[in-house]
Amino acid sequence: MKVFQLTNFEEALTAVKDGKRAYRQAWGDSDKDYRKCIVLIKPEEPYTSFLAVSYPHGHDKYPDGLISPWTPTRCDLLEEDWYII
Repeated sequence: MKVFQLTNFEEALTAVKDGKRAYRQAWGDSDKDYRKCIVLIKPEEPYTSFLAVSYPHGHDKYPDGLISPWTPTRCDLLEEDWYII
């Protein structure tokens, strides 16, 4: 898993739109293979795309994995501790 440099939300969102995943350093998951990330969900028409938080299989909180709709907070939008995977 290649992790890119620290960046801001704008660059992270652009990368997510391009099919990559992103996460914040402040979210604190120490094991990168089990880190929660944001992803773009693109359902078929007529539904619209949306951001989701994705917990991989084996994550401590959700061992079976989980994808749930996600809306960024003010802190998420303003911080520059985003990583792109």
